[in-house]
Amino acid sequence: MTPPLNLYGDQMVPTSGRHGGDIASQRIDALDRACLEFCLSLGGDVGAVDIGCGLGAQGFRLAALGAAVTLCEPVDISARVAQFNELFPANPVRYLCCDARQLSAGNFEAPLHIVYSQRAIHYLRFDEARALLATLRDVCRPGARFFISASGVDSELGEGYAGASVDVEERMTPLALDMAAKHGVHDEICLYSKDDLARLGEAAGLEVFSVTVSDFGNKKAIFGLKDGSKVPYHQSSS
Repeated sequence: MTPPLNLYGDQMVPTSGRHGGDIASQRIDALDRACLEFCLSLGGDVGAVDIGCGLGAQGFRLAALGAAVTLCEPVDISARVAQFNELFPANPVRYLCCDARQLSAGNFEAPLHIVYSQRAIHYLRFDEARALLATLRDVCRPGARFFISASGVDSELGEGYAGASVDVEERMTPLALDMAAKHGVHDEICLYSKDDLARLGEAAGLEVFSVTVSDFGNKKAIFGLKDGSKVPYHQSSS
Protein backbone atom coordinates (compact mmCIF):
# COMPACT_ATOMS: atom_id res chain seq x y z
CA MET A 1 0.00 0.00 0.00
CA THR A 2 1.28 3.47 -0.87
CA PRO A 3 2.39 5.39 2.24
CA PRO A 4 0.05 8.30 3.06
CA LEU A 5 1.05 11.87 2.26
CA ASN A 6 0.38 13.13 5.77
CA LEU A 7 -0.95 12.39 9.24
CA TYR A 8 -4.55 12.36 7.94
CA GLY A 9 -3.89 9.39 5.68
CA ASP A 10 -4.45 11.30 2.43
CA GLN A 11 -3.23 9.64 -0.76
CA MET A 12 -1.91 11.18 -3.96
CA VAL A 13 -4.97 11.89 -6.10
CA PRO A 14 -3.34 13.78 -8.98
CA THR A 15 -4.66 16.94 -10.61
CA SER A 16 -2.21 18.75 -12.89
CA GLY A 17 0.79 16.63 -11.99
CA ARG A 18 2.54 19.75 -10.66
CA HIS A 19 0.24 20.99 -7.92
CA GLY A 20 -0.01 18.13 -5.46
CA GLY A 21 -2.88 15.81 -4.74
CA ASP A 22 -6.58 16.58 -4.47
CA ILE A 23 -7.45 16.57 -0.77
CA ALA A 24 -11.06 17.79 -0.83
CA SER A 25 -12.17 14.64 -2.65
CA GLN A 26 -10.78 12.51 0.21
CA ARG A 27 -12.02 14.29 3.34
CA ILE A 28 -13.76 17.37 4.69
CA ASP A 29 -11.64 19.46 7.04
CA ALA A 30 -12.65 22.14 9.54
CA LEU A 31 -12.48 24.99 7.02
CA ASP A 32 -14.61 22.98 4.57
CA ARG A 33 -17.20 22.41 7.32
CA ALA A 34 -17.22 26.08 8.30
CA CYS A 35 -17.84 26.98 4.65
CA LEU A 36 -20.69 24.48 4.30
CA GLU A 37 -22.26 25.59 7.60
CA PHE A 38 -22.11 29.21 6.47
CA CYS A 39 -23.78 28.26 3.19
CA LEU A 40 -26.60 26.53 5.09
CA SER A 41 -27.00 29.51 7.41
CA LEU A 42 -27.78 31.81 4.48
CA GLY A 43 -30.97 29.92 3.68
CA GLY A 44 -30.87 30.01 -0.12
CA ASP A 45 -29.93 32.34 -3.00
CA VAL A 46 -26.21 31.81 -2.38
CA GLY A 47 -23.48 32.62 -4.88
CA ALA A 48 -20.14 30.84 -4.41
CA VAL A 49 -16.82 30.44 -6.18
CA ASP A 50 -14.15 27.78 -5.64
CA ILE A 51 -10.76 29.05 -6.81
CA GLY A 52 -8.26 26.37 -7.80
CA CYS A 53 -10.95 23.77 -7.21
CA GLY A 54 -8.92 20.71 -8.20
CA LEU A 55 -11.44 17.96 -8.94
CA GLY A 56 -14.27 20.18 -7.71
CA ALA A 57 -15.37 18.29 -4.59
CA GLN A 58 -16.12 21.25 -2.31
CA GLY A 59 -17.85 23.18 -5.08
CA PHE A 60 -20.06 20.18 -5.78
CA ARG A 61 -20.94 19.99 -2.07
CA LEU A 62 -21.95 23.65 -2.09
CA ALA A 63 -24.03 23.13 -5.23
CA ALA A 64 -25.76 20.14 -3.62
CA LEU A 65 -26.77 22.52 -0.82
CA GLY A 66 -28.36 24.81 -3.40
CA ALA A 67 -25.63 27.37 -3.99
CA ALA A 68 -24.99 28.80 -7.45
CA VAL A 69 -21.38 27.68 -7.82
CA THR A 70 -18.61 28.73 -10.18
CA LEU A 71 -15.53 26.50 -10.29
CA CYS A 72 -12.21 27.93 -11.42
CA GLU A 73 -9.43 25.50 -12.32
CA PRO A 74 -6.81 25.54 -15.12
CA VAL A 75 -6.85 21.73 -15.43
CA ASP A 76 -9.73 20.53 -17.61
CA ILE A 77 -12.38 18.99 -15.36
CA SER A 78 -15.25 19.62 -17.76
CA ALA A 79 -16.17 15.91 -17.86
CA ARG A 80 -16.59 15.84 -14.06
CA VAL A 81 -18.66 19.02 -14.14
CA ALA A 82 -20.86 17.61 -16.90
CA GLN A 83 -21.39 14.43 -14.89
CA PHE A 84 -22.41 16.41 -11.80
CA ASN A 85 -24.73 18.63 -13.82
CA GLU A 86 -26.38 15.58 -15.33
CA LEU A 87 -27.09 14.29 -11.82
CA PHE A 88 -28.27 17.71 -10.55
CA PRO A 89 -29.81 19.41 -13.59
CA ALA A 90 -31.86 21.84 -11.49
CA ASN A 91 -28.72 23.56 -10.17
CA PRO A 92 -25.87 23.23 -12.67
CA VAL A 93 -22.34 24.25 -11.76
CA ARG A 94 -20.50 26.80 -13.90
CA TYR A 95 -16.91 26.00 -14.79
CA LEU A 96 -14.16 28.39 -15.85
CA CYS A 97 -11.09 26.61 -17.22
CA CYS A 98 -8.58 29.34 -16.52
CA ASP A 99 -5.78 30.54 -14.31
CA ALA A 100 -7.10 32.45 -11.29
CA ARG A 101 -4.97 35.44 -12.32
CA GLN A 102 -7.19 35.81 -15.39
CA LEU A 103 -10.39 36.30 -13.39
CA SER A 104 -12.25 39.60 -13.47
CA ALA A 105 -15.57 40.88 -12.15
CA GLY A 106 -17.06 40.16 -15.56
CA ASN A 107 -16.67 36.42 -15.00
CA PHE A 108 -19.47 36.42 -12.42
CA GLU A 109 -23.14 36.61 -13.32
CA ALA A 110 -24.30 37.49 -9.80
CA PRO A 111 -22.78 38.74 -6.53
CA LEU A 112 -20.98 36.23 -4.33
CA HIS A 113 -21.64 35.21 -0.74
CA ILE A 114 -18.82 32.66 -0.51
CA VAL A 115 -15.25 32.74 -1.80
CA TYR A 116 -13.48 29.46 -1.13
CA SER A 117 -9.95 28.40 -1.97
CA GLN A 118 -8.06 25.60 -0.25
CA ARG A 119 -4.36 24.94 -0.88
CA ALA A 120 -4.30 26.98 -4.10
CA ILE A 121 -3.60 30.62 -3.25
CA HIS A 122 0.04 29.74 -2.49
CA TYR A 123 0.70 29.15 -6.20
CA LEU A 124 0.30 32.91 -6.71
CA ARG A 125 2.75 35.58 -5.71
CA PHE A 126 1.58 37.59 -2.71
CA ASP A 127 0.61 40.61 -4.82
CA GLU A 128 -1.22 38.39 -7.33
CA ALA A 129 -3.14 36.77 -4.48
CA ARG A 130 -3.95 40.19 -3.01
CA ALA A 131 -5.23 41.43 -6.38
CA LEU A 132 -7.36 38.31 -6.84
CA LEU A 133 -9.00 38.63 -3.42
CA ALA A 134 -9.61 42.35 -4.00
CA THR A 135 -11.28 41.57 -7.34
CA LEU A 136 -13.51 38.98 -5.69
CA ARG A 137 -14.24 41.34 -2.78
CA ASP A 138 -15.72 43.79 -5.23
CA VAL A 139 -18.25 41.23 -6.55
CA CYS A 140 -19.37 40.10 -3.07
CA ARG A 141 -22.59 40.88 -1.26
CA PRO A 142 -22.54 42.40 2.24
CA GLY A 143 -21.86 39.71 4.82
CA ALA A 144 -19.88 37.53 2.41
CA ARG A 145 -17.19 35.24 3.76
CA PHE A 146 -13.83 34.16 2.34
CA PHE A 147 -12.59 30.68 3.32
CA ILE A 148 -8.92 30.62 2.33
CA SER A 149 -6.03 28.30 3.14
CA ALA A 150 -2.37 28.12 2.22
CA SER A 151 0.38 25.65 2.95
CA GLY A 152 2.49 26.60 5.95
CA VAL A 153 6.07 27.76 5.88
CA ASP A 154 6.54 25.95 9.20
CA SER A 155 4.82 22.77 8.00
CA GLU A 156 6.58 19.71 6.60
CA LEU A 157 6.59 21.46 3.23
CA GLY A 158 8.85 24.12 4.71
CA GLU A 159 11.68 21.69 5.40
CA GLY A 160 14.59 22.88 3.26
CA TYR A 161 12.39 25.56 1.64
CA ALA A 162 14.64 28.33 0.31
CA GLY A 163 11.97 31.00 0.65
CA ALA A 164 11.57 30.63 4.41
CA SER A 165 13.82 33.62 5.18
CA VAL A 166 12.30 35.87 2.48
CA ASP A 167 9.53 38.38 3.17
CA VAL A 168 6.18 37.00 2.03
CA GLU A 169 5.78 39.78 -0.54
CA GLU A 170 8.88 38.44 -2.34
CA ARG A 171 8.61 34.75 -1.43
CA MET A 172 8.19 32.38 -4.40
CA THR A 173 10.54 29.39 -4.61
CA PRO A 174 10.32 25.63 -5.22
CA LEU A 175 10.04 23.14 -2.41
CA ALA A 176 13.09 21.12 -1.47
CA LEU A 177 13.48 18.21 -3.89
CA ASP A 178 12.41 15.52 -1.43
CA MET A 179 9.28 17.43 -0.36
CA ALA A 180 8.42 18.24 -3.98
CA ALA A 181 8.67 14.56 -4.90
CA LYS A 182 6.65 13.37 -1.90
CA HIS A 183 3.79 15.85 -2.32
CA GLY A 184 3.84 16.21 -6.11
CA VAL A 185 4.37 19.97 -5.92
CA HIS A 186 6.76 20.97 -8.70
CA ASP A 187 5.88 24.63 -9.27
CA GLU A 188 7.24 27.57 -7.33
CA ILE A 189 5.17 28.19 -4.23
CA CYS A 190 4.66 30.88 -1.59
CA LEU A 191 4.34 29.21 1.82
CA TYR A 192 2.61 31.22 4.56
CA SER A 193 2.80 31.84 8.29
CA LYS A 194 -0.30 32.82 10.29
CA ASP A 195 0.74 36.47 10.21
CA ASP A 196 1.41 36.28 6.46
CA LEU A 197 -2.10 35.03 5.72
CA ALA A 198 -3.65 37.67 7.96
CA ARG A 199 -1.55 40.27 6.14
CA LEU A 200 -2.88 39.01 2.82
CA GLY A 201 -6.48 39.48 3.93
CA GLU A 202 -5.77 42.95 5.25
CA ALA A 203 -3.89 43.93 2.08
CA ALA A 204 -6.94 42.89 0.03
CA GLY A 205 -9.15 45.20 2.11
CA LEU A 206 -10.83 42.40 4.05
CA GLU A 207 -11.66 41.93 7.72
CA VAL A 208 -9.66 39.10 9.31
CA PHE A 209 -12.06 37.03 11.43
CA SER A 210 -9.75 34.13 12.22
CA VAL A 211 -6.52 32.44 11.16
CA THR A 212 -5.83 28.98 12.55
CA VAL A 213 -3.18 26.32 12.02
CA SER A 214 -3.96 22.71 11.15
CA ASP A 215 -2.14 19.82 12.77
CA PHE A 216 -0.10 19.51 9.56
CA GLY A 217 0.84 23.20 9.80
CA ASN A 218 -1.28 24.68 7.03
CA LYS A 219 -2.89 28.08 7.59
CA LYS A 220 -6.69 28.45 7.47
CA ALA A 221 -8.34 31.87 7.35
CA ILE A 222 -11.84 33.27 7.38
CA PHE A 223 -12.12 36.80 6.05
CA GLY A 224 -15.12 39.04 5.59
CA LEU A 225 -16.09 42.36 4.08
CA LYS A 226 -15.57 45.52 6.10
CA ASP A 227 -19.30 46.15 6.28
CA GLY A 228 -19.95 45.97 10.02
CA SER A 229 -20.86 42.28 9.89
CA LYS A 230 -18.28 40.66 12.15
CA VAL A 231 -19.75 37.35 13.28
CA PRO A 232 -16.90 34.85 12.82
CA TYR A 233 -17.19 31.17 12.00
CA HIS A 234 -14.62 29.46 14.21
CA GLN A 235 -13.05 26.16 13.24
CA SER A 236 -11.08 23.58 15.14
CA SER A 237 -7.56 22.59 14.15
CA SER A 238 -7.65 19.80 11.57
